[in-house]
Amino acid sequence: SFFPSPADCLDPACSSHGVCIHGECRCNPEWCGSNCEILKTMCPDQCSGHGTYLQESGTCTCDPNWTGVDCSNEICSVDCGSHGVCMGGTCHCEKGWTGPACNQRAYHPRCAEHGICKDGMCECSQGRNGKHS
Repeated sequence: SFFPSPADCLDPACSSHGVCIHGECRCNPEWCGSNCEILKTMCPDQCSGHGTYLQESGTCTCDPNWTGVDCSNEICSVDCGSHGVCMGGTCHCEKGWTGPACNQRAYHPRCAEHGICKDGMCECSQGRNGKHS
C-alpha cells in the first residue's frame, strides 16, 4: 500500500482540498489548481474555447491570437488602447473615437467641408465659423 509523502508538495495539505502524491496535489473533484486552491467553477480548464487545458500544470495553452490565464483576451495586430476592444482581430472603437487603434478623436463629418479636425475639435477655414465649420 502506498502512503503519500506530504513533504513532496509545495503545500503538503493541498489547501485541505486534496492529497499530495509524488510531489503533486491530486485535488478533490470540486477543486483545481497546482495546490487545489481554486474552486472548480473558477478554473480555467475550458480555456474560454480558445486553448487547450494542460492537466499536469493546471494551465491553458492558448490558440494563436488569444492570451490570458484562461485564453479570454483576443490579440489584435494593434493595441486598441483604452477606447476600443479587439473583436475578430480588429479594434472596435467606443463612441467618439476612431482609427485603427481607436486613438483618434472622431469628428463631425461636416468639419471636412470647410475646416480640419484637430484634437477632436473642428478648426474652421478662414472666413467660416460654427460648430462644424
